[in-house]
Amino acid sequence: MLVMVNNIINNKIEDLISIQHTLVMYLLENGAKTRDELLNELKIPKTTLYDNLRKLEIRGIVLRSSKLDGKKGRPPICWQVDNIYNLKSFKLVEMRRKRSVKVNKVKPPVVHYFRLMMEEAKNEVNDYLKLLEENEKEKRIKRVKKIKKEAKNEVNDYLKLLEEKKRGDSYILNNKDSKLVQWVLRNVNRHTFFRIPSLRRSYNDTLKKNNYTEMELKSNQSVSGRIGKVIGELRNLGIIILYSSSTYKNLYKGQLYDILNEKIEQNYNIKIKLKDIKD
Repeated sequence: MLVMVNNIINNKIEDLISIQHTLVMYLLENGAKTRDELLNELKIPKTTLYDNLRKLEIRGIVLRSSKLDGKKGRPPICWQVDNIYNLKSFKLVEMRRKRSVKVNKVKPPVVHYFRLMMEEAKNEVNDYLKLLEENEKEKRIKRVKKIKKEAKNEVNDYLKLLEEKKRGDSYILNNKDSKLVQWVLRNVNRHTFFRIPSLRRSYNDTLKKNNYTEMELKSNQSVSGRIGKVIGELRNLGIIILYSSSTYKNLYKGQLYDILNEKIEQNYNIKIKLKDIKD
């Protein structure tokens, strides 16, 4: 019977929360106290103190009693622990609590294994995200290279178009492979003074002598007209000048090709190397 009573007492004590345990321990060590004394000494809020005293009273751990102080009026109410509880039993419970706290701090093997699994899973996710980032980086690099290549092609096409447009203003550049243009440049380079009719007759003789292709003979413009365009461009570039009414003067005899390349680069912004092509 005594063992059963002790078990009931211990169960009641173990169920107490921290503040209730503090109240009971204080009352056991200091005897009956009024609520005001408990407030002053334990520094517990008034409402919290009263609520927990009431809970301890309902459980039968603490009791109310009147304190006779010889003064008039209602005697003050004191709170004390029931006689069936003692300080020793509370200290035993407190020791068991501390042991249980230490035991709880030890991580069970299952929890440790679970944390290891979580750590491995986290590492796998990080590796996967890193791989995704690298793949995305490679895709961005390929995309940038593709864009640069397309932009470079567009720039080249534009420069080519620009060059063709500039060449459209130059009869010599547009017809640099023409045997007639080559022949005119070569003959102008050899002479200081010349006339267009003389160049026309000399060209016809050269044409018959060297048997140039028929493509040179077929054109919407006359030979004199084409020779006139070459001479006109050389004059605009400042390589030759009109010396008299029908005679032209070459200012750069023997150096015509070098000067012509320089003038073309200056005026058309096109680098080209025209040179003498012998018959």
